[in-house]
Amino acid sequence: MHPRNKYNRPPDFNELATLYPDFALFYRSHSTTSDNNNNTSNTEPTSAALLLAATSSSTSSTSTSQSTPFPTKSNKRKRIDFKDPAALKCLTKTLLLHDFNIRWDMPLNHLCPALTVRLNYLHWIEDLLNLANITKENVRGLDIGTGASVIYPLLGCRLHNTWSFVATEVDQESIQYAQKNIEQNNMKDRIKLVHVADPSVTQILQPIQHDMFSFTMCNPPFFETNKVLPSDTATGKSATVSETVTSGGEVTFVLRMIEESCMNPTQSTWFTSMLGMKSSLKPIQAKLYDVGAKSIETTRLVQGKTSRWTIAWSFFKMIRPSKSKKQHRTFVAQDVNIDTVIARVKECLETNEHIDSFTTSCTATTTTTTTAATAATAATAATAATAATAATTTKETKGSSGSKMNITLKVIAKNNDAYQIKVTTAIIDDGDTVENVSIQVEGDTNDHSHFDRLVQKLQKDITRTGRSWRRKLKVKKKIS
Repeated sequence: MHPRNKYNRPPDFNELATLYPDFALFYRSHSTTSDNNNNTSNTEPTSAALLLAATSSSTSSTSTSQSTPFPTKSNKRKRIDFKDPAALKCLTKTLLLHDFNIRWDMPLNHLCPALTVRLNYLHWIEDLLNLANITKENVRGLDIGTGASVIYPLLGCRLHNTWSFVATEVDQESIQYAQKNIEQNNMKDRIKLVHVADPSVTQILQPIQHDMFSFTMCNPPFFETNKVLPSDTATGKSATVSETVTSGGEVTFVLRMIEESCMNPTQSTWFTSMLGMKSSLKPIQAKLYDVGAKSIETTRLVQGKTSRWTIAWSFFKMIRPSKSKKQHRTFVAQDVNIDTVIARVKECLETNEHIDSFTTSCTATTTTTTTAATAATAATAATAATAATAATTTKETKGSSGSKMNITLKVIAKNNDAYQIKVTTAIIDDGDTVENVSIQVEGDTNDHSHFDRLVQKLQKDITRTGRSWRRKLKVKKKIS
């Protein structure tokens, strides 16, 4: 669920049932399995009866004196039957009024929107607008297939006083209810309702030919023409054919939207759509790459056990703000001299498909003047072996002989992440190196998993601790 979604904290149904008597009719105790098998049909009222009772009850939404006509027994728990279209409609109507001051209604034979998922979609649109540096002023959205609920424009305009919408719809009955919802919330000047022809015979994005938009949004029919909807869900019981079924399913519908967006690529900053199946993402993303979309974003919307996916594309290049964090990893390579370590590091980087380029620099630090020449010689040798771009020698007098060599590789990945690999070892007076070499990897990266994979590959390629390498090390130690 989106972090700004109001329902990250679930609504208090007990409070709603107290404040809204209509809702209390549906928030009631349900019999156990044995009760249902025995005598449920004779004791529990039908959804139609409840809806009739709700519509004929007092219109006051703040009455606390009226009690629920179906008392709760001690062995039963109050709940809402989300498979019941009437209960789902009453819940949505109550939440819209209580949390957003939206007066709303729709017929039972149309698809009732799941409020949490709709809010997730709108909040994600807000994120996309921020990514495009679009201010909250004068934002204009296109809602394709707004339905009788006209839910996206109502919520969008209530959340943002400067937003406005053009909402398209095919079904005439849906148009009538949508217009009523717009008028009773005094949003006629901000939501323009357009009756369009069947999208199978006309363009889906027809309004963008005559107007500019900040974004488009759509909740297309999920299923193909020959798909049988489940009859045990609220969608299967109430949704109309035009709301759930389209020729070719949602993939074909969105592919048509992509083709139409290519004809008017600058008329909307973002084109977006919801998807009912994750498998639909792959063919749609492939199409977007083919047509040259410069920015593609996807996300998952979750409400309870139900998941939906959304995809957005733009023909403008979006620059995502950096959220990089400094990463550090250090490991030691034993029985390997520094030249070998550097050679293996370079080999690892050259064969890594995610690395774009790297440069090398070398610094030798000596502890006495007597070992300065030795350190400079070793630094020069290491620099030549590693194709270094710079080599310097620094002298320090601290009373003990020996020197330290630091070789730094600056790495640029193809995703513009920057890494720095520091290889450090100590040099004895006679020019030999000690057996332990320290490798420190640092990086400013947005992709922590890629950084971890790079470090693991470096460690494996440098230390070479596999069985064959352990045998070679044993032989080498015996000879020495």
